[in-house]
Amino acid sequence: MPEPDVLKKVREEIDYHFKEFSGIIAHKDFKKHFGQLTGDKLVTVPKGYDTANPAIHLLKNKSFLAWKKYTDKEVLDTGFFNDVMAACKAMKPLDDFLNRAY
Repeated sequence: MPEPDVLKKVREEIDYHFKEFSGIIAHKDFKKHFGQLTGDKLVTVPKGYDTANPAIHLLKNKSFLAWKKYTDKEVLDTGFFNDVMAACKAMKPLDDFLNRAY
């Protein structure tokens, strides 16, 4: 969960580049590994934003999590390393986007 000043910058980046951010979290590889972006959300609209903003559902996020759960069987499988690497590759655009904000 980013500190308030960083969260403000991340929200601005999402607002200014909504199409790009939406594309990252809607990408087939991201969806395959993580399903959707998760994390704590505000109940109300963040200060400075309007409910009509097309990105409002993402701007309410207080954290931006992409995680994948593995079973013991999956961890012990010979393909585990390749799957983890594919998941990391699918997550990299999200990391790059969020890091660009600050």
